[in-house]
Amino acid sequence: QAHRRIPSQIGSISSPNSLSIDSNLLVGSIPESLFGLQKLWNLNLSRNGLSGSLPPGIRHGLPSLVSMDLSHNHLVGGIDHFFRSISPARRLTKNASSDMSVIFLPRQLQHLDLSKNSITGALPEFGAGASLRWLDVSGNAIGGQIPSSVWRLVGLQRLDISRNKIRGTIPASVASMASLRWLDISGNALVGRIPDSFARMARLRHASFRGNKLCGKIPQARPFNLLPAAAYAGNLCLCGKPLPPCRQI
Repeated sequence: QAHRRIPSQIGSISSPNSLSIDSNLLVGSIPESLFGLQKLWNLNLSRNGLSGSLPPGIRHGLPSLVSMDLSHNHLVGGIDHFFRSISPARRLTKNASSDMSVIFLPRQLQHLDLSKNSITGALPEFGAGASLRWLDVSGNAIGGQIPSSVWRLVGLQRLDISRNKIRGTIPASVASMASLRWLDISGNALVGRIPDSFARMARLRHASFRGNKLCGKIPQARPFNLLPAAAYAGNLCLCGKPLPPCRQI
């Protein structure tokens, strides 16, 4: 089957609401003209062979975008630069120098899947007010640490940052994400403990911590003590249900 490219004239078609060209053997880069589709709320270019990074013009386009799926491609570039490219104009504060590093996501964006690409960089600090429900950046080469400000994504129901190169400790602030139902941070280089505050994550139904360098007692509350042992495999010294009891010193 022949490989195809997204035509550069795609931005001139009569404003569609949804554009799904997944699993179509597409190659090449994403043309900047695509971001002239002002009424587009759903963009799905997943499972192709697209390469390069997103054009810088995305900041000024796709004002109606609710869902973006670019997973299973060969996209490169820094994840922080990507978030900055989709961020609307940042609000000015008295402390402008610190605000420059904070990303405010578009209020209408609810679903963002960038999994299984070749994206690098580090997750940025997030500002408040986002409507994001689904964030999947798994299977990339993202480094840095989990930003403590991730709790500001208060509506997030699924967070998957697995199979990257993220290091440092797990911020206790993650426990403040009251809507979270799915959390996968497996396959990174995280150290320290699973915060005790996670015991209050009442809506969480799935979690995986496997393949890190975690140690200490697993929070003895649902769902953590009911998950399969495989969810904690490949760490340094986790203990407590569903793993063997912690040693008494």
